[in-house]
Amino acid sequence: MHKSLETLKKNNPEIELKEFSKTYAVLNAWNDSSFALVISKKKRIPSFSNIILMEEFSSILDTKNNIWEFIYTPEKKDKEIIKRKFDFIYEGKKYDCSFEKSSRYLKFFAESFRLLKSETKTSYRNLRQFKDYYSKDKADYVKEYFKDRLPYSFYVKGDINDIEDKIKFAKTLNFYLSYYDRQTPLIQVFNTDKIDFKTKVPCYTLFDVFPTEINASSIDLTLLDILSVASKTTDIRLEFIFYYQILEYAAYYHIESEDDQKLRQILKRPDINLNANDYIKEIMEVLSERFNIHKTSDKTRIDKTIKRFCSIKDIELELKENEESLNKKIVFDGGLKISGLFKDISAVESGANGILNDILNNISKIRNVIVHLRESRENTVILPTERNNELLLPYLYLLRRIAEKVAIQFE
Repeated sequence: MHKSLETLKKNNPEIELKEFSKTYAVLNAWNDSSFALVISKKKRIPSFSNIILMEEFSSILDTKNNIWEFIYTPEKKDKEIIKRKFDFIYEGKKYDCSFEKSSRYLKFFAESFRLLKSETKTSYRNLRQFKDYYSKDKADYVKEYFKDRLPYSFYVKGDINDIEDKIKFAKTLNFYLSYYDRQTPLIQVFNTDKIDFKTKVPCYTLFDVFPTEINASSIDLTLLDILSVASKTTDIRLEFIFYYQILEYAAYYHIESEDDQKLRQILKRPDINLNANDYIKEIMEVLSERFNIHKTSDKTRIDKTIKRFCSIKDIELELKENEESLNKKIVFDGGLKISGLFKDISAVESGANGILNDILNNISKIRNVIVHLRESRENTVILPTERNNELLLPYLYLLRRIAEKVAIQFE
């Protein structure tokens, strides 16, 4: 095995090296299994004695020269962003930031790039477009695209080795970049937390064919609009809030309409004039009940509305599909704890009411923390981490189905 590649592996232990008759293969660079680096034995390999490939970033860190190169893109030479250069003062130290021509290391990695899997959230560490740029055998339309472009990276230079928390540094820099320029390219920061379960997306057609006939209900237009926005939202927390708004809306107007219906029934009775005193008492009871309900918490009204329109049977699919994550206590980054719903899925039928109550309690708890950033009684939070987003998904799927059921039944 080539000495430089062995050095690269020593600096980045997650890398796997393989040697073939004419080539070397570098697997799992950046701890990313979606691509490989395939290097001809005839190719000159640079020294990697100080190169670190951090899996949290699409970057190349030169620890000897204190140069942190973030892989950008082949960009047009006259693009204004390329001229950007500034000093970034962080924790009392100055870092030089600028867009410059990409390094020889990036050129080497890009020329060696080979696809292995479908694209993931890391976008092949942005190497794919550089591979196309450096390729000698380009189609004419590709040549046309790249003809006025050069390979650029975003560089941070300074005492990089002194930055203890590089993720916080990158996020802080991103904040100020977007603070001054809403259209600015940002440093990609990837989550590396490992989740011990995989969330499944519950769908009726997993177990049944798509229906040949759908008997549509007359769904309230406001609820349709909220459902539409929620389904298009990519932010899990925002999506959670939108679906919860459906419950809030339905709870408010459902209780109002129930009381109105009771009053109409009283007023339509044919003997109301003859027995006015008795009916006044009934009217006062309805109004008193309405007043008392409005004095109760929003959660109480929402729970009552949900149980009016939705049963445990309606969300059985969501419970079964993510049984593995719903049957255990969840501890979010930030400290919020959510109790498990059941030990075994068979308990759904035997303990239906209790499980539904636990679901509603957990959903309400999550919603409060997302909106107010902390759970007031426990002083705990759900931090905005990728791991927490994964942990939220099973409850998002439950909330979505409950909201849909309420929207269908609500009048």
